[in-house]
Amino acid sequence: MSLIHIEEDKCAKCGRCIVFCPMGLLENKPDGFPQPTKEAYQRCVNCGYCVDICIFDALFHKIRKRNANSKDAALKRYETLLKRGVKKNAK
Repeated sequence: MSLIHIEEDKCAKCGRCIVFCPMGLLENKPDGFPQPTKEAYQRCVNCGYCVDICIFDALFHKIRKRNANSKDAALKRYETLLKRGVKKNAK
């Protein structure tokens, strides 16, 4: 399993996971399904937004699991990383 796995039979191709990833590590495949970018494994901050935002339970993260209480923790972690110099969508 890759870092971020999409179950295509559950995915509605809505794109919410792509929009909400603070690091910009998801993109559309030609068939419209999301996929992790090549640098996702190195740059992912494990915030879990992609998993939490999917109302179809189609995304799975190798490290982060779906958790209703994780949104506040993820935001704090992301803000800490920004203070340390990690830039959103930096390539």
